[in-house]
Amino acid sequence: MTNQDHRSTEAPAGRVVSRVVMAVVVGWLVVYNIMRISGDNPAQAWRPSLILGGGLGLLVAGGLWWLQRKLAESGRVLVPRVATVSGTLDEQQRDAMQVSVPIMLSAAVAAGITAVAELAQWFGESDRSLGLLVFVIWNLVFAGWMSDEGMRLRGGHAEGLDTVFFGCLLTTVLAGVAFARGVLEPVQVILALVSGAAGIAVGLVVWRLAGGRGITTGPIIAVLVTAATLAIAVLA
Repeated sequence: MTNQDHRSTEAPAGRVVSRVVMAVVVGWLVVYNIMRISGDNPAQAWRPSLILGGGLGLLVAGGLWWLQRKLAESGRVLVPRVATVSGTLDEQQRDAMQVSVPIMLSAAVAAGITAVAELAQWFGESDRSLGLLVFVIWNLVFAGWMSDEGMRLRGGHAEGLDTVFFGCLLTTVLAGVAFARGVLEPVQVILALVSGAAGIAVGLVVWRLAGGRGITTGPIIAVLVTAATLAIAVLA
């Protein structure tokens, strides 16, 4: 399998949508936590933080996309693709890719089940909070995204896994936030653990495809984020 086999010239539409949603959610989480630290309660903080943080997330995502396009036009690259190895894949790279596939698909299933359960709870609420609906939308997007990337990885297409890694960590953090808000706590713990495991697996693949040199920091970061998320959720 050559370098050309696992690269594509354009990102799939699902990946573009996932990145936009991720930017909105990250912006929302940052502003939400700032408002919570400043003393606002969840009911006061979620709506303005979603509007302000989501808007900032979109601006940042749009700015980065514009900057990447401009740099690409001038022959430079803002962030190099980690999954652009030359020559044939070695045995360790192939093994890391194939081992990661069932873990990624398991994360997709866990996110899909969580989204359905959250949606059922949302329909059962009298006020139908927008915060819960955001969890539903993200988990549905993540489930589709991970299913697509898992099948692509099974076929040897590994481009974009660096973005998938951060998507896994974001899903873990969101599961912790949902747990802290009392939303289907056992289900959120399972989702946090499975998406954290997917982040570990994807981080290992990214490291292998980048040459496997030095310390593999991705899996370590995924373990720390998952542990910290669950600890904060339980102690909150």
